[in-house]
Amino acid sequence: MTELDLMRMTMIVGITLAAFIYQRTRLLSGGLMTGGYLGILITAGSWGDVLGWAVASVVCYLIVKTLTYLVALPKAWLLMIAIVSSALIHAGAVLISGGKGGQDPVFLGSVEVVIAGGMYLTPGLTAYDLARQGWIRTVGVVALIAGITAGVTFGISAIGNIAAPTLPLTNPVSLVYTDVSFPIVMLICIATAEAMRLSFGWGSGGIIGSVFFIELLSWESFFVIIGLTAVTVIVTNVLKRYFIMTPRQWFQFTMILGAMVAWIGLSVGTYFGIEAAAVPGAYALEPLLAVGLISSDVARYGTWKTVAGKAIVLSTVFFTNLMIIQNDPDSVRWIALIVAGIVIVYLIGFIYVRKGWLHARKVGEQFPLLPPVKV
Repeated sequence: MTELDLMRMTMIVGITLAAFIYQRTRLLSGGLMTGGYLGILITAGSWGDVLGWAVASVVCYLIVKTLTYLVALPKAWLLMIAIVSSALIHAGAVLISGGKGGQDPVFLGSVEVVIAGGMYLTPGLTAYDLARQGWIRTVGVVALIAGITAGVTFGISAIGNIAAPTLPLTNPVSLVYTDVSFPIVMLICIATAEAMRLSFGWGSGGIIGSVFFIELLSWESFFVIIGLTAVTVIVTNVLKRYFIMTPRQWFQFTMILGAMVAWIGLSVGTYFGIEAAAVPGAYALEPLLAVGLISSDVARYGTWKTVAGKAIVLSTVFFTNLMIIQNDPDSVRWIALIVAGIVIVYLIGFIYVRKGWLHARKVGEQFPLLPPVKV
């Protein structure tokens, strides 16, 4: 087992533990990948990043709780606010530090996209669960998953005489992103994906997958990931005929299945010298998470809504990164136009929220206490 495989195993163990705990107790884990992500940080000795995750989670929690007292927003909007707040906090920290946030120094490609992506996303996911089920339950579950995951990783590395994952890994040099463009791209990507979900009910196949596809710069590798996704979707659809689970349980199962399919498929393809599989196979976590996220969105939103959402997010990511790299005076105007477009999409979604408010007010005025009950 290589260091790359050990990193993949750590994440899959974390996701599986989160799914198992939810199945047995219905307790949420602050985001499906949070425990595995923290397990990776612990095994790598990146305690500063663990502290950064905790601080960002608390700040996002305070933002969400404050809004719940001020505005009656649906749960989906509160989740969006938590995630976007998390991305904004980390992107701001990275840019203030000159693009050297998260694991320093920053190496793009391979694990770094996901590790940095973890710091952009997991504090918001954790904050949302903290607001929903409380501190003791959420922190307890996250700590349990992170501890067990780190213990398993240390045990396997000791048995196999392998060094535990270190951050950053020696990664392929990014041909797409820079230290400055990456945090801005992540923020725009997250905001766009959430806008598609809230306003139109479209999936995006996961935020990490969108950034990863642009990084690949290879149509052959792109179709390899799509092929692995198709296998995951087909297997999941077949199993749905025989098993009944909640939407959250199917999401968790699809994430685990997609990660395993991607790991096995890319390993086999790389072993036989298939270049289209070797390129994405050089990345530790992105392909595993991308396959699971795209598959779960296809199952939830449908193929065409996921394809449409993914196309918009990919186009936004590509164009934003291109404008930043070109560093042209007009680039700022184009990025401002992109941001304005995203805000407009959110406003479209907010119209439906306002309609819900008006309907609730009308019903409340008509039935001050409770609607009449037929006996």
